[in-house]
Amino acid sequence: MKSPLNDIERAAGAAFKLYHNWELPEVFTDVIDEYQAVRQAAGLFDLSSYGRLEITGPERASFLHNMVSNDVKALKPGKGVYAALLTTHGKLLSDLYIFAQEDRLLVDTSAVTRETVFATLNRFLVSEKAAITDASHRVAKLLLQGPRSFEWLNGWTPVPDLRPLDVATIFADGMHATIARVSHTGEDGYELTVPRENAASTWSRLRRLGVDLGATAVGMAAFNLLRVEAGIPWYGTDMDESNIVLEAGLDHAISTTKGCYVGQETVARITFRGQVNKKLTGLFIEGESAPPADSRVLREGQTIGRVTSVVRSPALRRTIALAYLHRDYLRPGERVEVEFGAATMPAEVTALPFYRRPASGDFAV
Repeated sequence: MKSPLNDIERAAGAAFKLYHNWELPEVFTDVIDEYQAVRQAAGLFDLSSYGRLEITGPERASFLHNMVSNDVKALKPGKGVYAALLTTHGKLLSDLYIFAQEDRLLVDTSAVTRETVFATLNRFLVSEKAAITDASHRVAKLLLQGPRSFEWLNGWTPVPDLRPLDVATIFADGMHATIARVSHTGEDGYELTVPRENAASTWSRLRRLGVDLGATAVGMAAFNLLRVEAGIPWYGTDMDESNIVLEAGLDHAISTTKGCYVGQETVARITFRGQVNKKLTGLFIEGESAPPADSRVLREGQTIGRVTSVVRSPALRRTIALAYLHRDYLRPGERVEVEFGAATMPAEVTALPFYRRPASGDFAV
């Protein structure tokens, strides 16, 4: 599948790569230059592969509240929450961003989980006065990330002062769009969701406005560097339906006070017990090479986990990885080894995130 920005990104020099059956820009100019633009100024990403569902009707909030792991009933218009949709056994079907508007709830999914979320919610929708629409084909999502992202957006159109996970509807260039303050990179930033037919013109306008700020278009290669440094797992890469939600470190997606929801009994039991059998954590890997994803993590020759994402960190100038490790080896400073072909590479367990922006304020991931 192709983004509505595919043609204009190709004309801008992007090289493409398939991500979960979507052809997305991997790099525009230079991966490290694009990475540095986000850390120092701002970057523009194409997240049009992500899903957007809309739930309407007078019982929309109570219905979704009973389905997901975080508190939806408490959301006032203009507010959002990060949540998870689980199986009855607490396994992770999708992580979600949920935003409340006056007349609807917006549910944003990853590219790989859109159909699952839509089908699951509809299967549980029986007598509630609510309706679920898949609006993904009508919109495109642009992501602005970096310390100058607000300045960049505000140069295009006046932007309201949003707290983390706030959402607002704006009118610019003859169209209505939604803007939400969300970080996917460890930097402050915004998701801008526009009508699909306006995606290319909006992308071009923002790109021109960003030049004087040092902002630029950014591909998925730099996105991966940024999110791994920030310790942010990606569905389909670092977590999937085989994982209990707490294994993926998504504690901030769970309300412990809201009451029942699908999968709640499993989550409550694990929380009461105080631990999961394995958990996503960080590794510092010694050496210049990067072992592939799914490499085994070893301790004294025994498998204690597996790597999910590996990058060479520009900020730390060392190889870092996200990995699931057995609970007995999660303590920072533990020495382990990562399988690399017929050899192994020394590594050290560390807490996430690897990178936290100094004096970064109160943005949310």
